[in-house]
Amino acid sequence: MGRRSTVPTTVALTIAALVLAPSPASAQSRATLSEWDKTRKKSVELIQASKYDEGTAELKRCLELLPDEPGVPYDLACVASIRSQLDASIEWLGKAIDHNLGLLSEKDLTHLEKGDNDLINVRKDARFAGLVERLKARRKAASDALTKPAIYVPEKLKDAESVPLLVVLHDRGETCVAALEKGPWKKVADELGFAVVAPSAACLAGADAAAGMRWFDLWTDYLKSPYVFEKGIPTALDLFKKTHKVDGARVYIAGMGEGGLMAFHVAASANGSYKGAVVWGATVLPADSVVKRAKIAANAGLKVALLEPAGSVYCPFADAKDVGPVLDALPKLMADCGLAATIEKIEAKPDQPDLAATRIAAALKSFAPAPEAPEEKKEDEKGDAEKDDDGGGGGR
Repeated sequence: MGRRSTVPTTVALTIAALVLAPSPASAQSRATLSEWDKTRKKSVELIQASKYDEGTAELKRCLELLPDEPGVPYDLACVASIRSQLDASIEWLGKAIDHNLGLLSEKDLTHLEKGDNDLINVRKDARFAGLVERLKARRKAASDALTKPAIYVPEKLKDAESVPLLVVLHDRGETCVAALEKGPWKKVADELGFAVVAPSAACLAGADAAAGMRWFDLWTDYLKSPYVFEKGIPTALDLFKKTHKVDGARVYIAGMGEGGLMAFHVAASANGSYKGAVVWGATVLPADSVVKRAKIAANAGLKVALLEPAGSVYCPFADAKDVGPVLDALPKLMADCGLAATIEKIEAKPDQPDLAATRIAAALKSFAPAPEAPEEKKEDEKGDAEKDDDGGGGGR
């Protein structure tokens, strides 16, 4: 009974504590997530009943559905610790940490290190301290990445009083530096006269920040708490504004793949701070909360361009066979949001040289307001004046 009295509480705490923990990238269709959730709940019920073998089997089934999710290996570590299977507990904890357990939440770290009674046995193992240090090192690596955005200011803007700004969000598995150096963004910036700020995502995609970052793992987590996953963006903007004055009337955001999806949602939630958003090779998350926020941005004048290169569109919430219908539904979704959106399907290969730079630059140009009539009138008046001067002869 002693063990059973601790399991229900600590398992429940585990689930609550890991709500903000990053989760998997692949196979995130609604059907998969529903099956995963049902299986996870069944595993909890079995573990609460001290049916550890059966509960472990259900947890391993969860791993088959979502292989990179950190909460399940954590639960497996807890069960192994309760049963004094310390080698297994250490192994599962290592996998949970490698899958970003505790990366975004200090509470998760505290729960692991001190709070979870299920881990009492494994904490006595000398290897446990090393796992905690590994988790802390990963947290520091992710935190450090947020403070080092990539920045590019074209030479012609070096002495400008204020600069138009393009915020660029990198794709999943990239670093912000690699995205700026290898992507189309410098070419776009030079052509249009924009400064570029490329923030870093908050989640590690591999062993360290150099292996790339990712904005989120589970799209439902992002929808629940977007600010947790977007925190690198205001950090980058604050750093840039310490040394440059930004022209607030010309601030745009763009991204590719996962960064493209993020670009739309950040712009839709920014209450008019961004005048346009360019999404390259991604869809957007269809949710009532998204439509509600986007309507506010639309009223503030947000314009959107969705550029869809053939065979390369990031869609985390649908299986590959279902991406087509999702894209077909985008016009209605944009209309529901009240957005001035263009949706362009690009038949050319996405790796064609300069393709992205050309199309993205064109989209950004389309966001610019049309020339005002008074300026045109002044040109006409100037022309008339020149005609009069040429024809007057002896007027002077």
